[in-house]
Amino acid sequence: MSLRPAAWLLALIPGAALADTLASVATDAPAQASDAPAPMPWEVSLGASYSNGAYDTLDKSYVTAFPLSLRYVHNGLWIRATVPYIILRGPTDLLDAPQPIGGGGRFNPAGGDMDGGDAIPRAPGLPPLSHVSGIGDVAVTVGYRFDLDDLTHLSASTRLKLPTAKVSDGLGTGKVDVILGGDLARDIGRATLSVGVAHRFTGQPDYVVLHDTWSLNGNFAWHLGARALVGLDYEWRQSVVPGYATSNDVTAFTSLPLTARTRIDVYGGTGIGRGGAALLGGMALRYKF
Repeated sequence: MSLRPAAWLLALIPGAALADTLASVATDAPAQASDAPAPMPWEVSLGASYSNGAYDTLDKSYVTAFPLSLRYVHNGLWIRATVPYIILRGPTDLLDAPQPIGGGGRFNPAGGDMDGGDAIPRAPGLPPLSHVSGIGDVAVTVGYRFDLDDLTHLSASTRLKLPTAKVSDGLGTGKVDVILGGDLARDIGRATLSVGVAHRFTGQPDYVVLHDTWSLNGNFAWHLGARALVGLDYEWRQSVVPGYATSNDVTAFTSLPLTARTRIDVYGGTGIGRGGAALLGGMALRYKF
């Protein structure tokens, strides 16, 4: 990995001070217990996702993933680590493990994390069709949400892909990737509109030339009461493989509370054109503590 993405990573990791301001007023009346719920900064989630597509090849690839994530949120700062287990079948290798839905310190799913991973040409010497499984690439994401006003929010994040997947099985490239992203969201009544952009600095394996890429996304969410929502997400993403078509994915999602501590996210969608997945979908169960 070059020094350039490393420098960007350091620049985007939020450095704002995270301090609470407490105000007290002297009174002769006895203090009353606060009705505010205790903060729950930690969240663990277990997801399951499935996608298939030709990705500009002659035969389809099938990717099933079970990401296990731990996330910590404090004020605007959030940190998430994800370990995925992957089942891969098809003529392609996997550039990146599918990511869990949700993020940005918000309870609602956000664009850019709903895809089933990116496919690249299979490494020489591996069978043209395979059925393999194992631990994928671990991802660590650091982000910060800035509240520009009561209704407008700006989020910036850095995701580091660590090469923990087995390259000989086609579950990863064996290289570090850095993904820098940001999105701007605006609350309008019961709706939330957001647009985002991300740039991937792609590590270069020995057997194929890969490009750095850009992606854009737009997201519409409609709040069904205080903690439930439904929405629609669109993402345009360049292929890391020179000459491969870009992907255009459209995804519908819902996020519903089960208890005060748990919620379930469900999504499904499809790609438009040759570069995206023909079918993608999944769910995640999340628990706060």
